[in-house]
Formats: sequence, C-alpha cells, structure tokens
Amino acid sequence: MRPTSQSVIAALLLGTAGVWIGLEATQTTLLASGGRSLALEDIDGDGLDDLLEFRIGSNPYSVDSDADTLSDLEEMLLGTDPLIWDDLSKITPSAGLYADAYAQADSIYLSVNLIGQTSAVSVEYSMARQQSLVTVTAAAAQPYLVAYSETTSSRPGWYIQRATYAFPRSWFESELSSAFAVTAIVDGIQFSQMRMFTHVDHILSEVRFPQGSGRQGSSTPTGGLVPLEPSGGGEPPYPGNSDEVCVQTLQPIGSFGGGRVAYRVSAAGCAPMASATCFTGCSTSIEDVLIGIDIIGLLGG
Repeated sequence: MRPTSQSVIAALLLGTAGVWIGLEATQTTLLASGGRSLALEDIDGDGLDDLLEFRIGSNPYSVDSDADTLSDLEEMLLGTDPLIWDDLSKITPSAGLYADAYAQADSIYLSVNLIGQTSAVSVEYSMARQQSLVTVTAAAAQPYLVAYSETTSSRPGWYIQRATYAFPRSWFESELSSAFAVTAIVDGIQFSQMRMFTHVDHILSEVRFPQGSGRQGSSTPTGGLVPLEPSGGGEPPYPGNSDEVCVQTLQPIGSFGGGRVAYRVSAAGCAPMASATCFTGCSTSIEDVLIGIDIIGLLGG
C-alpha cells in the first residue's frame, strides 16, 4: 500500500477511543520521574516507543516479546497478547487499530497505529473536557505530528502505518477529567478508540479497562487507574505484572449530547499485586465525575 498524501494524513489520527483492546495496568510504582528513557525512543525498533512498552508490559529490548514471529506492535494491532505465544496458522489477518498514550515532561504523546490493505478515510479527532467537546479533522492535527513511519506487515499485502503526536500536557493537567477519541474507516470497517484521564493524588492518570471488564455494554465498567507517565521513566522490570494501583467502578450518570458522557466513580479501592504501590487517594476518588466519549453519540447514532 503506497498511500497518497491525503491517505497519509488520514492514517495519522487513527484512533484513541472506542473499540477497546484489553490492556491491564503495568505500573510498578506510583510517582513519575524522568528516568533514563526518552520520549520517542524505540530501542528494539518494533514501532512501539520504549515508554509505551513499559506501560503495556512488553519487552522494550525485543521486537517480538513472546517469540511467535509477530512483532509486539503487530500483536497489539491484531488484538493478540504480545506476551503470549500464538499459533499463526490460527490467526486470520484483518484490519486493526491500536492507539495509546504516555506522558513525558511537558507533553502527552499519542501513538496511533493502523494495519490494513487500504488507506483510512473519514478520520476525525475529538477531545472532551468537563464543559466542552471539540472535534477536528485529521489534517487539523498535523502540526502536532512528531514522527511517522510506514512498514510492511509479516503478512503479504498488509501494511502498518504509525504516527506519533505530541500534545501540550497542560491541555490535560488543567482539567479534572478529560478524554480523547478518534474515529476512522479502514478497509471499509468503522474503527474507534478512546482514552479517559483523571487526577488522583495530583497525578495525571488514565483509566484502563482490562479485556472482559465490561467496558462496552456494561452499566458499571471497572478499570484500573494508573499514572500516565511511566514511573522512573519506565524502567524495568518487564514484562508487565498486571498491577492495578487503583480500581474504580464507573456508573454512567448522563449524556451531554454530541458524544460527551459523564461517569460517577461509585466504588474505588486498591487491589495491587505484590510489586504495586497504591494511590493513597484512591478511596477518596469515590463520587468523582469522569468525562468520557460515547462513540455512537459522536457518530450521530
């Protein structure tokens, strides 16, 4: 796939909200610092920034953490686990979208990845805050683009496009809660993803919904709350040990129209693994209101 300049722009913003790829929290400590890892650094060259690999638990020093010949990035795109060996004969190639984020210094880095046989179309980017929701075209976000690459997949006829954006951290730090989303059509299929942010102990954090948590189709989704900036710059150990430093149950309390929805934290408590450090303010987040994006409402459904 050799995308035109228009298709490249379209592929740049392929997702940060909606069809959730189950990821469990991988933080092993609470407070964040600069550490030795740098933003945009990708030591193993697999297409996943090191700081992002530390967040999801894959090995930043190995292209293929589970040695099944699929790169870690391709596994995230296909919806398989980069830490569990897969029988490739049982995996059917398909279009996919994986988007994730991490914080470093004064920026939030959004990694957007696409696998498909055709270019993305109808791409839009949305950001929801407590009082507003703004939607822009992919072209409007181009000034924030800091990295782009295009590679072939391990499957003939399939291609991977990857883009990374750097947004001002102040956009998210200034809000008690916020969310961003991207919608796009890839190979004729509508894709979308969302990320939700909030603050606990004055630390910018993300609510991550593990697979099977009830994120979609549930009136009370449950997710793990983890710092958006990898602690210590994202130093090992790896792979991730599924630590959750704060577990929240969210109850929808209303829709504000145009795709913006509010959730009330109805329960919160620490359920960390042995190496996790609990947010001291976890239980006090009960009754907090978090802002999310309803993709169906965003699309006018």
